[in-house]
Amino acid sequence: MEKNARKARAPAAVRALSTRLAALALLPPLAVLASCSLAAPTGAAGARLSGDSVLIMAGTWERIDKRGASDVDVPLRPGPWSFLSPDRAEGTVSYRATVALPGPGEYWLSLPHPENLSRVAVDGTPIFLRNSYRIGRTPPPLRFVADGNAANLELGVERGDRLLESPPPQGSFILLGPAERLFDFRVGTAALVVFFSAFFAVAGVFALSLRLSRSANRDLPVLAAWAFTLSAYYAFRGSPWLRLLPFGDMVLERGLIATNALQVSLLGLLFSTLAPGGLPKAARIFAVVLPLPFAAAAALAPIPARALGAAAQVALVIAGLALFIGVVRNTFKGTACSRLILPASVAAAAAFAARIPLRDSVLSNLALEPAGVAILWLAALSASLQEVCDAFDAASHLGSYVEGLETSMGRFIPREFLDELQKAGIVDLKLGDHVRREMTIFFSDIRSFTSLSERLTPEENFRFVNSYLARMVPVIKERGGFVDKYIGDAIMALFPGQRAADDAVAAAVEMQRRVIEYNRHRANSGYAPIAMGVGIHTGDLMLGVVGVDERMENTVVSDSVNLASRLQAIAKAFNLGIVISEQCFKTLSDPGSYHYRFFGKVRVMGKAAPVSIFEILDGLDPALFDRKMRANTFFEQGMLSYYGKDFSDAMFHFRKALELVPEDGAVRFYLETCMSKTRA
Repeated sequence: MEKNARKARAPAAVRALSTRLAALALLPPLAVLASCSLAAPTGAAGARLSGDSVLIMAGTWERIDKRGASDVDVPLRPGPWSFLSPDRAEGTVSYRATVALPGPGEYWLSLPHPENLSRVAVDGTPIFLRNSYRIGRTPPPLRFVADGNAANLELGVERGDRLLESPPPQGSFILLGPAERLFDFRVGTAALVVFFSAFFAVAGVFALSLRLSRSANRDLPVLAAWAFTLSAYYAFRGSPWLRLLPFGDMVLERGLIATNALQVSLLGLLFSTLAPGGLPKAARIFAVVLPLPFAAAAALAPIPARALGAAAQVALVIAGLALFIGVVRNTFKGTACSRLILPASVAAAAAFAARIPLRDSVLSNLALEPAGVAILWLAALSASLQEVCDAFDAASHLGSYVEGLETSMGRFIPREFLDELQKAGIVDLKLGDHVRREMTIFFSDIRSFTSLSERLTPEENFRFVNSYLARMVPVIKERGGFVDKYIGDAIMALFPGQRAADDAVAAAVEMQRRVIEYNRHRANSGYAPIAMGVGIHTGDLMLGVVGVDERMENTVVSDSVNLASRLQAIAKAFNLGIVISEQCFKTLSDPGSYHYRFFGKVRVMGKAAPVSIFEILDGLDPALFDRKMRANTFFEQGMLSYYGKDFSDAMFHFRKALELVPEDGAVRFYLETCMSKTRA
């Protein structure tokens, strides 16, 4: 029952796990769809603001410095190689752009990083001065009132300030629009950043929780570490409020380089553990080992960020290519997890590549790239869970196999035998296990089986024995006993419990009746009838396991077993049905409920003192039972005369009994004994 419950729980656990994973996989696409509502026109000089939208001020601005005026492109985020160009002003620099407005009225300008600007003016009127702005608080939108259908925006930076064309790593969303739409847009972009950072944090916790239930899985800890690194990376890269922390852009850039290198290394380690054969050695070196020095250098070494970033980018590109080649190689080798990861890797690479042409797109910056990475992470999790599901399947198959094996072994070793030894299963049995019990031992066998079997072929012999046992053994089980062993046509059974003697005698009586019914069936098929004898004794025995380590067997060892076997031999020798010992007779709860006769005291092999035995007459063929009951009066009188040494009178009564039951071996034995004593 417990095994079946475990097998039932395993698929249920897999289904629940798949449901949670499917729900988790839906979140990144939903986030991308939600970010579509943040779609807003992008432009600067010459752009037009519609009445119910927000304008993202990215695009062409007029730049004025000591060298004169020139048009420059101001992106939302830095490109992959922007660290190779200068990003600090060498003197005072102004950026100008004219924007067409829907009409006169109140408008708002949002500056995510006003601390990088010295001044902001609209139509020549300053609306922001850095020395009047308190660094550390959340920057409010800057309000201005336009008198016409256009606004001339001017942003100024001083020497050492970051240039607008080299925005900070977390981006620079300069927004223009009505107050309500501006607020909604800012909240939406912040929510996307929080969502993906939280998504990967929750994904890491999810992987760790799975690890607790699957301690042998090596992939899940790496998956969790990668998820936590991604959570930190997107929080560093996307959160505009990180400037509230007490460190500058340089520290932020180093943190991004370190987390980026670390996540690539973790990705390489994950792919190495996912595939059965792992990644090729060269791919492991490039993907796992190569990024680690850059992660350490970004965190600890005083290397200029620009040089460190350039070297890290080159190293990460090499590591990414090595990873991709390793995944493709494993896919062609037929690795199931690589076939799952390859399309996810392509999707993630496409999302990263979209940063270059779409770097001025909110969708690309805030949703597309992290969604691509989330798809790759979920594909890696699915590949890792293949092992869990395979383990569940293997456990289920193994459970079925073990259950079938135990069922099969249970046909050779009774369940009751294990219960007596207090063993949960066959595998718990050890050589020498034993227990002392008082039980009733039951032996039965078919009369003249040897001569009967000589007339049958081997196949017919086996069919006959199995047909006979199929009728007899259920009676033993129904009466609370269990078969200890089969000895050819003979059955040795044990009856435990307080009513063991009653159960054994009741089983013997019922088996005699089944033999009568079986003989009717044999007569209809043209076969000769059979007869069966039973010997029963109650006593102490040792039940346990004997043999050697290579071959063990359950058995019962005691003088009581030998006596029960001798009683069955007596029943066979004297052509009796059921013979029980005096100990068994005394243990019966109501001996008077049976028809019986005292057989006498018999010396059996292995016993110094004679053993008193009784014959149970119930279960005999009705005609034979009637004759034996009528002869029993003479038999009992003959036994009294016999033990009174009046052998002549005993002979008279035994002859009378023998006339009624000529086949009664017991009567014939005592008659012959009296005759020999009389002659002596």
